[in-house]
Amino acid sequence: MVCDAPARAYLKCVKGHAGYSACEKCTQEGEYLNNRVVFPITDAPLRRDEDFIDMTDEAHHLGSSPLLATSLGLVSGFPLDFMHLVCLGVMRRLVYLWLKGPLSCRLSSGQVNMLSEQLENVRRYTPVEFNRQPRTLTEIDRWKASEFRQLLLYTGPVLLKSFLHAAVYKHFLLFFVGILILSSKKLFATYTDYANNALVLFVQHFRKVYGDTYISYNVHNLVHLTQDAKVHGTLDCFSAFKFENFMKTLKKMVRKPQSPCSQVVKRILERGTTPVPRVEGLGLRREHVNGPLPAMFPNAVQYSVYKTEQFTLKLDRANCYVSIEGCFESLSKRWGLSCHTSDLNTDKEELPADRQRRKHPKCTTNITGKEKEKAQQTFQKKPSSPSPPTYGWKQHQCCDKQGAAFCSPPKFPSKEQAYVSKKKAVPPSHPSFNSCSPSHIIV
Repeated sequence: MVCDAPARAYLKCVKGHAGYSACEKCTQEGEYLNNRVVFPITDAPLRRDEDFIDMTDEAHHLGSSPLLATSLGLVSGFPLDFMHLVCLGVMRRLVYLWLKGPLSCRLSSGQVNMLSEQLENVRRYTPVEFNRQPRTLTEIDRWKASEFRQLLLYTGPVLLKSFLHAAVYKHFLLFFVGILILSSKKLFATYTDYANNALVLFVQHFRKVYGDTYISYNVHNLVHLTQDAKVHGTLDCFSAFKFENFMKTLKKMVRKPQSPCSQVVKRILERGTTPVPRVEGLGLRREHVNGPLPAMFPNAVQYSVYKTEQFTLKLDRANCYVSIEGCFESLSKRWGLSCHTSDLNTDKEELPADRQRRKHPKCTTNITGKEKEKAQQTFQKKPSSPSPPTYGWKQHQCCDKQGAAFCSPPKFPSKEQAYVSKKKAVPPSHPSFNSCSPSHIIV
């Protein structure tokens, strides 16, 4: 049964999250410190379903729960909710500590403004799979759980490194790694114990980084989160996100504050018992003729949106990338398109001589190891002064074709020749530029 902390305490008839014996998973008794109850211990004895039925810890119970008559385990059957515990609990607490907490971990006003600007810049690259766009820290009081989840699992590990103190950032990474493993179906089975160690270490070091005052009920329960994940699966399997998304539908069924449950039941009966299937437009959508088209497909039909059950591709910055292992390599071999994996930075960078040998096999010869090493050093050398953009293209020196910078035998240009070759680069409007764009998905 998925509930937040007040609802679990109400259904089980136990102490709330502010009580001394409030922890539902262990028998630890909280300590009163600075007008709040904290839970500093991480290895207290665990509760069991049998102990709950026998009410062995009288300080934990307020009465007899009506759910005792059912077969539901009142300890193992009530997992800690990921949305309220992690996103709206610990992650929001961390953000508030960085904004208004102790001086040892607090960000300055200038850092807050710079971080807010970077969050706004991320909006342009946020795919449609995220139901909310990032907002600035000035609106932190109105952030939703999905925004805290996005900061924790996606944008936070990248953006926060430049602003947080090294110790604070490494402490945050413990939290990030633990939650990431418990949320991933691929990592969950193998690294569950590693995630548990990371979360326990996060709680143990919380008092050193932020102080004893902030080891609250939510922070302490991270110690027990892996235990629930081993029973119920990944965190999304017992998360309240999907139930919160349905709240909009339920609220429309309620007309007055009296008897909301009976109103919802009547509205559902009025609609009938047959569910209406939801039809979504999958596949290719929004036909266009903007081009450019490869010469081999002069009359092909173009679309700007390709939607599947897993992802959506669009012709914009945020939704124009998809990672499929080996896909671009096979397209390059089949249709001769310049979609090599090295152009997408998904593989080891390709040497210019290797790229020339792939695109122009007629004007290449064998290159010795020393020449190849020298070509690699020249290719990786950074110019001392700023230079105009090259758009990923340079001019051949022997065959006057677009492609790699070195022909056989390789001639290494001087700085003046390299600058001239960059000025002859193909502009972005050229049809061959950026041929990996989704506009070249031909159907």
